[in-house]
Amino acid sequence: LLSIASPVNEFGTGIIYDHEDSGFYVVVDSEADLPGTGPTPSLSRDINIVTFDSQGESLEGGDSIVISTNKADYSTDIELLAEDDRLMVGGYTEGEFENNTKKSESGTDGFISVYTTNQDFEFEDVTFQFGTKGNDKVIEIEKVNDYKLLVLWSEDDTSGDGTLTYRMSAFSAVGKMLSPQLD
Repeated sequence: LLSIASPVNEFGTGIIYDHEDSGFYVVVDSEADLPGTGPTPSLSRDINIVTFDSQGESLEGGDSIVISTNKADYSTDIELLAEDDRLMVGGYTEGEFENNTKKSESGTDGFISVYTTNQDFEFEDVTFQFGTKGNDKVIEIEKVNDYKLLVLWSEDDTSGDGTLTYRMSAFSAVGKMLSPQLD
């Protein structure tokens, strides 16, 4: 049994197994910079991706990848693209990611973040923030092949009355939205 302990509440989103390295990644939303106990960079809920070997020992000196804006961020799904040594994490944020623009006027935006898992692989980690003027949330990421993923997400703006509308958008393996953005 694996335990990540900190003095604040954490919520796990997913565990994904890396078949090549026989290790795994754990995605945890927390107010602590895991696996330590210090506060997150934003001083609010951020997303931590912590890497473990097959024995449950934390790798890379206990470092984790942190997905963070200036406000609360929530993860909802993770997918491993083994062929290209990349992780794709989806979720929603109350804030604005660097080099992105907030779409929602007062709610949450969906996002997709892509990170390399191989230090020898030249790839710039990227986050793509998207959505409508209402509340948007990534629900699930489904790998089509090593070059394309489908992202199921919800939004409550189109109906005009707050009713959820579910959408499916295609993304490339480098985090680019292939289907058109909604206005």
